[in-house]
Amino acid sequence: MSFTYPGTQVPVLKNISLHIRPGETVAIVGRNGAGKTTLVKLIARLYDPTSGQVLLDGTDIRQLSLDYLHQQLSFVFQQYGRYEASAAHNIAYGDWRTLLNDQDQIEQIARLADAHRMIEQMPEGYDTQLGRLFGNHTLSGGQWQKIAIARAFAREAALLILDEPTSNLDPRTEFRIFSNFRNQAQGRTTILISH
Repeated sequence: MSFTYPGTQVPVLKNISLHIRPGETVAIVGRNGAGKTTLVKLIARLYDPTSGQVLLDGTDIRQLSLDYLHQQLSFVFQQYGRYEASAAHNIAYGDWRTLLNDQDQIEQIARLADAHRMIEQMPEGYDTQLGRLFGNHTLSGGQWQKIAIARAFAREAALLILDEPTSNLDPRTEFRIFSNFRNQAQGRTTILISH
């Protein structure tokens, strides 16, 4: 598979071939600008390859409906969402229909993302309104990142893509999250991007 951004001449990815087995965890590591994020965006069909194809269970993903494909994956982008809502709702947005009224499950997911203690220390715990638009509690970049990781864990997706998910976190927190994640990810195919 190859990919060139529209309006440019130089391919970002050229003749990439990779096979990831169901349930496997794969780390894609490389320098900035190497095309790591572009590769996972192609896998998620946020872009289509210039040449070649991306297969999911042997089917070209262009033959799948976008709704179906996007239900199969959960993605933590480098620029993750910061929603002006409660801490609980920020996590529940990962699988809104299932988690809307399931506080116990939301807290369990927060523990996996190493966010539970942080949320418990907020002025109203899980009911704390995050951001300045509807509330008055602002988070640091690392705290927002923990919420985004929890939101990704919330979805029971077959494929979990984490694009530099701990870039704003200290090494100890990063280690705890990845240790917890190893247990959570069992059975899921996972792609982890890092430097």
